Amino acid sequence: MHGLGMALTVLIVAAGQDDPTKDKPTPQDVRAAIGRSLPFLEREGVAWKDTKGCTSCHHVPMMLWTHHEARKRGFPVNAEAVEEAEEWALDQYLDHPEFLPTGQDKSFPRRGPGPGSVYLALGVGAGRTEDRAAEALAKLSDHFRTMQEADGSWAIKQSTPPLVDGDDVASLLILLAMGPKDDSPAASQARKKALGWLERSPIRQ
Repeated sequence: MHGLGMALTVLIVAAGQDDPTKDKPTPQDVRAAIGRSLPFLEREGVAWKDTKGCTSCHHVPMMLWTHHEARKRGFPVNAEAVEEAEEWALDQYLDHPEFLPTGQDKSFPRRGPGPGSVYLALGVGAGRTEDRAAEALAKLSDHFRTMQEADGSWAIKQSTPPLVDGDDVASLLILLAMGPKDDSPAASQARKKALGWLERSPIRQ
């Protein structure tokens, strides 16, 4: 779960705010912690790509997601490594007719899209949204709509906390992955159904 390192680092730093015996972290402290995490996430994502030849559910997509978000907020990132990893990941997924190119995508019999396609859409969607990225996001969004359950929810083939923990989390992730820019009637209806299901579903403790 290396791809969660950035978020976990921020949470660990922020946790000190609830302890009156500790100095509260400043915005500079938080930015410094994030800055230290980015090279680690890049190193692990690139190493996984180079040694495994697989995007995995989260290694490469989470690298893309965190680095795109970081770049938008002024953090220096290795743009060449990010772009190379993104093109490589898109090749794997767009070349597969069911968007299930990896063993982790295929090996789970549960309904719903493979986890890698969801995380890849989240990662790519955080960056540029034109050219090939826009084409990929449109195809993945269409794919997600075809996998939506009749009640409006979504499942993801692999349910492994904390990456995916139940259909409510899967539905939230896919709503985020589809993004707000697709305002077609089909996308609007899918979002409306999913939000309705989430409103009706009990919150799990």
